Amino acid sequence: MAAQSLARTARRLTCLTGQLYRGLWLRQLPHGLVSLRYLLPGQDDRVCRHAELWRQSRGRTPLLIWLLAELWLWFRWVTISGWLSCLRVMRHRGDWYYKRHGISQWRQWRTLVRLSIGCCVPPIDVYRFSLFRNPDRVWNYVFDHEIHAYHRRRNGHRGSGKASRELLADKYRHAEVLAETGIPTAPILACVSGNSRQPISEWLTPKMRLFCKTRSGNCGFGAFTAWRTDDIIQGRKLSGEHLPDAEAVNRAWLELLNLDDALVQPALLNHPQLAPLAVGDDAITVRYITRREGTVCDCLNASLEVPAGHDEHGRPLYVILPIEPETGVLRSFPQELIRDGGAAERQAAVVSRIAPNQAVPDWPVIAAGSRRAHQTVSDLWAVAWDWVVTPDGVCLLEGNSGWGAAIPQMLQGGFLQGDEACPVTADAGDPVFPCHTPVIPNTRRTSRVRSVS
Repeated sequence: MAAQSLARTARRLTCLTGQLYRGLWLRQLPHGLVSLRYLLPGQDDRVCRHAELWRQSRGRTPLLIWLLAELWLWFRWVTISGWLSCLRVMRHRGDWYYKRHGISQWRQWRTLVRLSIGCCVPPIDVYRFSLFRNPDRVWNYVFDHEIHAYHRRRNGHRGSGKASRELLADKYRHAEVLAETGIPTAPILACVSGNSRQPISEWLTPKMRLFCKTRSGNCGFGAFTAWRTDDIIQGRKLSGEHLPDAEAVNRAWLELLNLDDALVQPALLNHPQLAPLAVGDDAITVRYITRREGTVCDCLNASLEVPAGHDEHGRPLYVILPIEPETGVLRSFPQELIRDGGAAERQAAVVSRIAPNQAVPDWPVIAAGSRRAHQTVSDLWAVAWDWVVTPDGVCLLEGNSGWGAAIPQMLQGGFLQGDEACPVTADAGDPVFPCHTPVIPNTRRTSRVRSVS
């Protein structure tokens, strides 16, 4: 018992140290947009909402500690890391964006400095949302470094949602709950304790491919695929790192167990109609985001994530295809939203392999299953459900309450712009897939004034 207690304490200290390291050193940006406009009176509601999101990112952290951490992150960003990040993004995308949209690199640089240094917006998002012609549209969007505060704010109007978030975070327990409701889930061969030292070879039979991840999911940290061919064991981490032999696979397995309990699952095969779209054998994922408005649960966004190989550093590449929520028909990503030449080439290669009006197999099952799954966590405003379509039918991998909002906003407009939703194009038009944009309520007593440009 004493040894187990010491092991648990050591794991907690290791986890805390890792959180501090990731939060104060690896993290580049503060937990929201930081702008001098917060100090000026008479700002429009969008600016006030971003200020609220930044303040609410504190959660239960003591105010002084939160202020010191945010001050450190902001100071490092505006003095060093922000400028370096702008230079890297500009070097990779500036020339292509000029040829594509006719906006000079000098104008791109000025806008990057204004938004990235002046407001702590990730430079890549300035290109992603095409903010060069109208930089004031920056306040329409919820960015990834403030998305957790946004979700917490939206869930706050339905209660805390803590129990539901914990259920979603426990992939093993939630899979059991979903199975009880009749929703098809990805099979789990074993749930292995983090204190265990069982070798991964126990589950690696010949010609068997395994997918291993933490019980908490945790953004895929440490997850990897392993397979045995004859007597050779190899694998690949979800981050793209190749595991060339049994020693490397076992090392990845032990690193995974040091993070959390581990789930061992068979790697899923792609449906024959979808398999030709992917590069390699990795699973093609359908992401279906459900949203509750009152008693109604509908689709906020749906997309297909297609593996498209790896870059020169071994990192995985993907192509995103929008899906029509009503029919499941695949569409190409709008050309004006693609931010570089390499992405455009990968998109074109995948689209060329799509049949006219090709739909995702078993789409009604995915749509209905996602809505039923949301009933198990009904106090959350929106959940992203990840499915794989296999030759034997669909399997629900997991649900996520902290999903990123970039793709839905690129296709349907910013979450903070209300009924004036417009797509992220160089020249505004109609949304690719119109929907009611989810707007965060403004509880501050501020007067509505003109939109400051």
